Order: sequence, then C-alpha cells, then structure tokens
Amino acid sequence: MSDKNVIDAEMLADFIKKIEKKDQEKASLHGKYMQDAGVISRAKAKVLAEAKSQGVDVNILKLKLKERELERRAAALTADLDEEDEQTYEQYTDALGDLANLPLGEAAVQRDKPKGMPGAKAGDSKVVDLKKTH
Repeated sequence: MSDKNVIDAEMLADFIKKIEKKDQEKASLHGKYMQDAGVISRAKAKVLAEAKSQGVDVNILKLKLKERELERRAAALTADLDEEDEQTYEQYTDALGDLANLPLGEAAVQRDKPKGMPGAKAGDSKVVDLKKTH
C-alpha cells in the first residue's frame, strides 16, 4: 500500500518540467498569434484609412461592421436548434414583438439614426451621400 504523504521528488520534478515545457509552447504560440494579429490589425487600419479618405464616416462603418457581427452571432445561436425548439423560439420572438416598437428599442433606433438624415430609420437600405458636408 502506498503512503499518500510520501512524494517522489523525481516524479514531481518530471511533472514540473513537462508543465513548464507546455507553458513555453503556449507562450511561443501566443507570441506568434499576437504577431499575426498585429499584421491583420495594421491591414485593417489601412482599409479604414482608405475608407476615410473617400469620405466614409468610419465610426458609422465600424458600427455597421459590429452590427453585422452581432447578427451572425445571433444566427449562430439558433442554427443548431431542432425543429421543435426552433418553433418555440419563433413563438417567443413573436410574443415579445419587435423591439423597435418598445420604448427602449425606439430610443436605440433614434440614437443610431445617421446624423443629418431626418427621415432615416434603422434598416433603411437607401443609397445615401456618405461624403461629409462640412
């Protein structure tokens, strides 16, 4: 019978070496990831600068990008529902109604309305002049 209070020093040293090696591998991968991410971030910044030079309001552009990402995430949340759960989800959605018609939703739509566009509504797909008129 082994005594749990007795620790083999060599075994512990071996575990420590293995764990430290894994930590080093992880740090190496993290460093490479950060380098790659930096390259992509700089390329993205160049595209945003190009858009800005063409008169695009990059803050609104970023907002639209975030909105599209949120829509993709929302779709992914429901993508794996079985038919019954999907029907239940749709019933709940219908019962809750359109958020834009609730006070909080109306405030969000009003807040996100593009400046200088009095008749603009959320979801409008009209072509608009994106050049600043300053």
